[in-house]
Amino acid sequence: MKINIKHTFARNRGPLPSGANADSRKVLQERIVFIYTRVMYICICQAVRAAEVRAAVEDGCVTLDALADELGVGAFCGGCRERAQTLIDEQAPQAIIVRQAAAA
Repeated sequence: MKINIKHTFARNRGPLPSGANADSRKVLQERIVFIYTRVMYICICQAVRAAEVRAAVEDGCVTLDALADELGVGAFCGGCRERAQTLIDEQAPQAIIVRQAAAA
């Protein structure tokens, strides 16, 4: 996962300190990646985190409908569907093939 550290940090906490060195930037990047991949909530309505979505995808939920049945993601307001779909695509490239086959 590639994340623009400077942009993310500036958006959330202000600019990076001018004295930030390579080590502090690496630590910051590791923290941001951890938050985005493990701690971040994907679905507020059902309190589902990214780690739970990734685990469900690994267990075979490769469509939004399957994810909604398993975790409830996207079953209410639908605000999380786009991010959930992105996680499915990142976690399981075969999900794209499954969706294309279903659409045909």
